[in-house]
Amino acid sequence: MKATYSTTQRIAGIDGLRAIAVIAVMVFHADYDVGRGGYLGVDVFFVISGFLITGILLRELRRDGAISFADFFERRARRILPAMLAVIGGTALACQLLRPDALPALGNDAIASLLMLANWHFVLNGISYFEKFEGYRMLEHFWSLALEEQFYMAWPLVVLAIATRWGRSGLGFISATLALASAAWMGWLAYSLGFPESMDINRVYFGTDTHAVGLLVGAALACSGSRIKAYVRKHHQPRREAMACLLAIGSVTGALFLLTQLAENHPLLYPLGFVATSLCSAGLMLAFILSQRCGKVFDLQPMKWIGERSYGIYLWHWPVFALTRPGLDIDLPQDQAFLLRCAITFTLAALSYDLLETPMLSRSTSIPTVKRQRIALFVLSTAVVAGLSVFVIQTEQAESLSQRDSLVQGSDALPGESRRAEMQSMFQRYNLGSWRGGAQETHAGPETQSGSNPVSAPASERQSSDWSAFVASAIANRTDLGIKRTGETVSTLPAGMSPGFTQTAPRASAREAVIDQGPGSPASGYSAASGQNSPVSQASPPIQSTPPVQTTPLIQGSPPSQTTPLIQASPPSLSITTTPQATPSNSRPTAYGAITLFGDSVLLGARGLIERHMTEANVHAEVGWQASDVLNTIQRVRESGELHPIVLIHLGTNGYVTEKQLRTILDMLKDRQRVLVVNTRVPKRWMAANNALIDAVVPTYRNAVLIDWFGLSDTRPEYFVADGVHLTSSGMRAFVTAVTSNTLIAQAR
Repeated sequence: MKATYSTTQRIAGIDGLRAIAVIAVMVFHADYDVGRGGYLGVDVFFVISGFLITGILLRELRRDGAISFADFFERRARRILPAMLAVIGGTALACQLLRPDALPALGNDAIASLLMLANWHFVLNGISYFEKFEGYRMLEHFWSLALEEQFYMAWPLVVLAIATRWGRSGLGFISATLALASAAWMGWLAYSLGFPESMDINRVYFGTDTHAVGLLVGAALACSGSRIKAYVRKHHQPRREAMACLLAIGSVTGALFLLTQLAENHPLLYPLGFVATSLCSAGLMLAFILSQRCGKVFDLQPMKWIGERSYGIYLWHWPVFALTRPGLDIDLPQDQAFLLRCAITFTLAALSYDLLETPMLSRSTSIPTVKRQRIALFVLSTAVVAGLSVFVIQTEQAESLSQRDSLVQGSDALPGESRRAEMQSMFQRYNLGSWRGGAQETHAGPETQSGSNPVSAPASERQSSDWSAFVASAIANRTDLGIKRTGETVSTLPAGMSPGFTQTAPRASAREAVIDQGPGSPASGYSAASGQNSPVSQASPPIQSTPPVQTTPLIQGSPPSQTTPLIQASPPSLSITTTPQATPSNSRPTAYGAITLFGDSVLLGARGLIERHMTEANVHAEVGWQASDVLNTIQRVRESGELHPIVLIHLGTNGYVTEKQLRTILDMLKDRQRVLVVNTRVPKRWMAANNALIDAVVPTYRNAVLIDWFGLSDTRPEYFVADGVHLTSSGMRAFVTAVTSNTLIAQAR
């Protein structure tokens, strides 16, 4: 048997620091705004890893005069591979049951992960760590393991070459120099790629050469920590505890600030954010070295427990989170979903630590092969049971979601379909006019009595007078356009919104009349096929309601229009509708004027309906577009001479929008007649920041108008599919009503 020895010197507090790091990562991946910088927890891990690995190598070199590469890589394999293989196998099983469409990508990612090349695999395939709207790559978090392993492959050679010639001091100097070089390279490359206006910086984030700062800072600390401790003991012994305490307080304060405040689009992130995180982590670890008392504060039992299992928690949390997305995979609010995710993750990590990782780390031969096989079998059985349990829960919740959404849309997300395929399929259905649901929607329309479908008619004919009346009703009842009206504001703000927002106070009758039962809907009493009023119920005559309250419009010069809402009595329920304005049979559709629209997948989903009723609309929208994509497209369309007098911008669904990006867009459009800017509703950490920015910047431009989609869609869950962002048929009708109505108002100025 080989002689055994302690590969690490126990330093109190490191497990607590690991716990802080892994919790920050989990909060970030749960899309909490308070954890907007939680991705930096990975860099905290890098500092710890660089410190421990360098310390192990230096102690071995001092004791034996050489480094056994075979022993070193064996220890690394024992530490990393068992849990890694368990996660890959468990994730594959779960995907087979819950997400079969993810298996092809999972297979490719697993091969790259086992080869320790996952980070470069994601770079070459253009996969972003931060853009997770359409779902997770199940093994994308393995990029950090790959980066660490690539460091481990080269670092023993560097330690052996430098430390044997120049000692710890020389190795510390080289480590610090390489850290500065990596940081400088990271910053230069990020800004040369257009950061922060462009978030297409996967090469910078995933690159081993650009993201090695934390590992190298940890290595430098391992070389200098003991000497710093000896110096302090010799010259500042009476003040050592106080110095360590102040260092710990300052470091943890800085680290917590970065982990909670530094969003991924912060202009100082590359490289200063990563460097600051690494230095704060190193400062805290130096405080632990100087004073065990400081370390013990961080090693309270709950933190120590999490820290000891942090590797398994990090590995398991990502696939667990990927399979339990709130509102999409499970019908739970964000907070409840987070608690469920944490419970599943901690359980799997605890089993992995006790039954797999700890036994495999032991060099002792006292654990017979049979017992190891039993442990492996138990872990596999546990994974199977857990997977089946999740499958049962998922099936029940999917049925619940399907039943709920069928009341709104009639068809929704199908289990096993990828998010991108789901959205593209949804857009294709909507743009072709193939609307399905309990009630035929306005824009689809039933077949006419002659057997032809209005959708197949020319665009000018499809833009019928009933839609004109519908939009005229919306203009008359301005609350439903998302325009902020004088004297009708709500002082209370929706959860998560910043002060300064003004939300329209809804009037139930007007909202229901204009949006929920538009012309052509059976509930409206108006048939798109015949053009005649058809009461919902013949049981009782319509009851005349009070006319809408006259208000002062925000935008002067809009065309006057009056509507008379009717309440059709049909016991036991009431249907609220409007009577369309009578139009001669030879009347022409309302002329909306030429408009160019730019946006992301929300606008893309409504494209068919927009183009059906706005014949001169030119829509530029793609799934996943960021503000930088919209900016580049506007510039291209402008240079081609195809930019219309009225422009609509909808952005902010897929990530943060910077003030520079928004002002650049609006400056580019200063010569347009009117620029309509739609704010966003997305259950992501960047929603409040983006809406606050739009709310503050748009009023500073004379030709810009804010369409408050956030306020318009508030408390209207029927507008959205399960993800809370993309629109159902009624949501699209509301969205397009706001667009077309505001276009008419803008045209009238």
